[in-house]
Formats: sequence, structure tokens, C-alpha cells
Amino acid sequence: MPVWYRYRFCDLLTDDFIADLELSDVTYTRRISEPGTFSATIPITNSTIADRVAKVVPRHPDDLTTGPGRTVVHVYRNNVIWGTYLISAASVAGDGNKVTVSITGASLESYLERVEIRADHEFEQVDQIQIVRELLSAMQSNPIYDIGLTVQAGTSGVPRDRTYLASEVATYGARIKELSEVDDGFEWMIHTRETGGVRSYELVWGHPTIGSLTGNHVFSQPGNVSSWSEEIDSTRGATSYLTRGEADNPDVTDTSAPTVSDLAAGLATPHLDAGWPGLDATIDYPSVRLVDTLNAYAGWHATHMAGAVRFHQATVRLDETTSFNPGDLGDYARLILVNPWWPIVDKLPSFSKSWRVVGMDVTTPSRNGDQDTVVLTFAEEEV
Repeated sequence: MPVWYRYRFCDLLTDDFIADLELSDVTYTRRISEPGTFSATIPITNSTIADRVAKVVPRHPDDLTTGPGRTVVHVYRNNVIWGTYLISAASVAGDGNKVTVSITGASLESYLERVEIRADHEFEQVDQIQIVRELLSAMQSNPIYDIGLTVQAGTSGVPRDRTYLASEVATYGARIKELSEVDDGFEWMIHTRETGGVRSYELVWGHPTIGSLTGNHVFSQPGNVSSWSEEIDSTRGATSYLTRGEADNPDVTDTSAPTVSDLAAGLATPHLDAGWPGLDATIDYPSVRLVDTLNAYAGWHATHMAGAVRFHQATVRLDETTSFNPGDLGDYARLILVNPWWPIVDKLPSFSKSWRVVGMDVTTPSRNGDQDTVVLTFAEEEV
């Protein structure tokens, strides 16, 4: 089935059009609650292409109208936006008359990691989503940080106490990620919407997770699954987590110990009950002084990173009218495998599971009209 890509480069703050470019070796990824990546190359075969690319990668350092740091690329797959990425770096290299421009970037979640919290904020029993909303409102109250990002309506029903100090030199992205990765937390992503040719950005969230339990997505081997893999890694998990915060006494001349979570809060009880050994991990949250907050962080890790972390992926073929795109991350999809490792048993596939899709890695075709390669990452949370 034919797949067509278009890459539209625009200004981050205004979304004003800069150029459409033909790119090669394009790969882009999307993840829940963290930035995805983007990379591409552009062979410069003549001066016309060079002049067009120079609108995105300026030739001269005194050209401040465009370039990495202020330019985004909207990735269109068959006229549907599959992602928006802030270009962070570029390189131009020549070998004889062969010149190549390479660009890299990350999805818009990465911009929140480039803006520091430079005023104190204190929240007492405020819904965690309202904290996100107020943080982003404060960030965008300064026009130089205003990317027009809105937050999906509603609240989670989970109040939090949080204090964010300018002296901590933390970014908005780091604080939102920490706020989400806690017991009874939430998931989030930034989506690009397009209505009537006008694009807008919205932070969407789900409590406790993003996505639908009833998606009609099916990936199977034989069928639209071309390959699959499973990694089982105990070095990425633990059975006993401690989280460590700031000392109760902020006096730097005092030698008081940092605040530490309760041991019981971070125990992976099902694994320990099944006979697993103690595998310890301690994670620092330098600005946290409340034991209850540290316990919530420890509990999140004990739930999400217990024992040996399994990492499941499948390479799939998506046609031009696919029912699954990056906006569906978090949905459950049924994965069916028939192969020597997972044979037919009693006339049924021994592997048929409904798992959440939590990541996408896309390699675009070398020319429009060919098939792209899509690698889906699954979370082992069956319904």
C-alpha cells in the first residue's frame, strides 16, 4: 500500500511556514510521558536544494531568523500529522562535491525540558493535573516561552502537595515527569491538532493511563507482523526501592541526613512472595522533603519496575488507512504470534495477548509510495 510523507518546517513560537523539504533516512519515535526523537539527512545535489535547506539550516551565524532551537518539523503521513519535532541540532559535511545536511530533534515534550522554573511555586492539596495546568500557564505567561500549549480539560481527583523553588534550577518538563511518575499518578503526551489548516498543541493526559481498553487494533504473525522481540532485563528493575530526598534541615552547614522513604513503600511484594532475592535500588529526588511523597515515588517504581523488566516489540506493516497512529499510543492492541517459540496449541495460537502500545519507532520509506517500517513497543499489562 502506498505511503506518502511530507515534512513541513515552521517557527516554534508562531508556527509560520518556513519550507517543505524532501528528507532521506528519516526515523522518528513517539513515547508516553517522555520525548520522542527525530533524525534525517538531506543530500545537497544542487544550489536550488541548498538554498531551500538554508531556510532551515542557516549558512551564516548572523542569520537568526531560523535554525535549530527555534524551528519545528511537522511530519505528515498521508496528510495526517504523526508528530511535531523541535529541531535541536544540524550538521553540514562535504566530501568532494558531495554535501549532506543532517538534522536531529525531539518531540515537543522536549521543549518543556529546556525551560527552567525561575519563580517559586507552592501547591497545597491541589489536583495533580491542575498543578500541570498552572505550571504551564506560568511558563507561557512570558511570550518568549509561549508555544500556545493548552492542557486537556478536567482533573484527576488526586490532590498533591508540591513546592518548586527557583533555586532548584529544575525544568518544567522534569517536574511534570516527576509529578506523573508517582503512585496514583498519570500519563501524558503533547498532541498536534490541525483544524482548517491551523495547528495547535494540547497536552493530553490520562489517570492513571492514556488510551482505550477497547481498541480494535490487531497485529498478527502470519499477517501484518514481520518480526518481534522480547528482552528480559533484571538490571533495569529491583525488588526493593528506596527514594531519597532533601534533608529536613536546609542549612548547608548542617550534616543532617537526607529524608528517605519507608522501606515497605518500595517493596515488590509479589516478586518477594514468589521467592525472588532482594535486588536493591535507591533513586534520588533532591528537592523532596516529605516522606509521604517519597513513599509515593518508591511505590511507583515497585509497581512499574519490579523484578526483571520485560521489553516487547513487534515490527508491523501499517497501510495508508491504518487504524493506529501515534495519537493512539496507550490503546490496547491484540498481538497474535504463531512461530516455533509460540506454536499452535489445541488449534489456537499459544500467544494471543491484548497489551498496551506505549511507543512507536518509524523509519520512513526511501521514496514516497513505498512502505514504511513501524516498530511498536508494548507494555505487559494484559486485559
